[in-house]
Amino acid sequence: MKINIPVADELPPERTVNHKSHIAKVVFLCAQARPRQLPNNQWWDGKIGIWPVGCCRAAKRDSCNGPKGTGLFESEFVDVDEFRDMLTGLVLPAILNEFRTAECNRFDEIIIQQDSAPAHMCPRDHKWMQMLTDMGLEEKTKLATQPANSPDLNMNDLGFFNALQSMCCCTTPRNEVGLIEMVEQTHRDCPLNKIN
Repeated sequence: MKINIPVADELPPERTVNHKSHIAKVVFLCAQARPRQLPNNQWWDGKIGIWPVGCCRAAKRDSCNGPKGTGLFESEFVDVDEFRDMLTGLVLPAILNEFRTAECNRFDEIIIQQDSAPAHMCPRDHKWMQMLTDMGLEEKTKLATQPANSPDLNMNDLGFFNALQSMCCCTTPRNEVGLIEMVEQTHRDCPLNKIN
């Protein structure tokens, strides 16, 4: 049995939702490598990037959620083509920028692991292979699909995302934009030992 004892002068966070179908939800694409020690004895935290799937736009009129011009988030449907564009437009450039050059040269290939979601593509997808060839990464990059229900290979869902969620359990964003800011800030603040 869990008992919550309030601390003196501490108010519990106010959490109200009109209906369970109105809970703000945002899908994120996250690229994370394992932290590693660099040749100069400094540690790289392995953070490559986290991106919301959708776009922000300005509100066209005043509402109870905010005045005209307030940022609103619109989620997007992700299919194989959209996922391929996100990998080549967001993930691969971020890997090339964030993954330390010395570390990148140490390994024969970089393996991008995906789960078996319907929107994820086959590792031998013709358009994906052509894009890698155009970028000069066909020998360096490999796309792998993790086995279903594999706790050993599903470290993002079972470890990293749970750690992020536990770091922000007492915050209450009011909309999708606030949720995105909270997730991005939590990703930046996540300590190296939790990632490892």
